[in-house]
Amino acid sequence: MQASETSGVPVKVEWEPFLLNPKIPEQGQDLKEHLEMKYGKAATKNFGDPNSNLYKMGRNVGIEFNGSRRMVNSIKAHALVESIKARDNDKANELMQILYEKYFVEGAD
Repeated sequence: MQASETSGVPVKVEWEPFLLNPKIPEQGQDLKEHLEMKYGKAATKNFGDPNSNLYKMGRNVGIEFNGSRRMVNSIKAHALVESIKARDNDKANELMQILYEKYFVEGAD
């Protein structure tokens, strides 16, 4: 959205559901544990390192990733966004911003 505002080129953002981990249990799983199971121990070598590329890139765009978050099942969140999007796409975009902030920064499920 920032590029759209800066350039003056209008953009319509519409979220589409996509489940990265459709089989994750309802109660969720520790993020590091999940990543190790899915990609192997090497994938978490720099996990939580504030100087890793993920954390640096996040800070460059104003995101301070929370490494203690859990990997959670997002089916209900997708359903909620789809329900709101059917009535008001702008409200769905606002909700997605809130959900991203709650999950990636605050570490909330």
